[in-house]
Amino acid sequence: MDRVPGAHRIGVLKANALGDFVMTLPALDALRAAYPATRITLIGRDWHEQFLRRRDSPIDDVYAMPHGAMGDEAGGLVPELQTRVVIDLREARFDVALQLHGGGRNSNRLLTQIGARVTAGARTPDAPRLDRNIHYETFQSDLIRCLEIVALVGASAVTVDPRLAVMESDLAHRAPSSPTMRGRSSSFIRARATRADAGPPSVSRRLLTSWQQLAGESS
Repeated sequence: MDRVPGAHRIGVLKANALGDFVMTLPALDALRAAYPATRITLIGRDWHEQFLRRRDSPIDDVYAMPHGAMGDEAGGLVPELQTRVVIDLREARFDVALQLHGGGRNSNRLLTQIGARVTAGARTPDAPRLDRNIHYETFQSDLIRCLEIVALVGASAVTVDPRLAVMESDLAHRAPSSPTMRGRSSSFIRARATRADAGPPSVSRRLLTSWQQLAGESS
């Protein structure tokens, strides 16, 4: 699909754990390449704000949602917290809001309330519909799903390898015998993507072809 014209601010909802965030990195790189001058805000949690502070990434800033504001947390929805979050996010005046969080039962409901000009994301059949949607496939690679979602707003894949900048504080907290970091001089950790020919049948042919080309270039 086409890019959103005049998009000065993009909000990306992804409020899960570290591994989930890492799998969004190729999609965030695609978004940054498609919208180089746009401010990209991650709508996440407190740990995202701490983790991304002073770390090189496609994210410009983080809005940390309190526990209970979305409804999929243990303990369920706290309506007054969600109301506060909706007010905050409306004030941000997002041109585009993307839901990379999950199937959309709770996250799409939140996203539809924040006043973005264009919303896009994945949805299960019982989830609220956004402006631009893909079907949520339970067993689909999260990395590929996120790339499909950002493609809904014209952001094509530029890489399929999640690359995470490593900071000195990360090295200080690693296990002494950790094979992940031993002997590395690079300032990035690279998580190898799944082979393109193992992708699920729901992946569009255009995206799969792009993925295969990029995988060949990076191997």
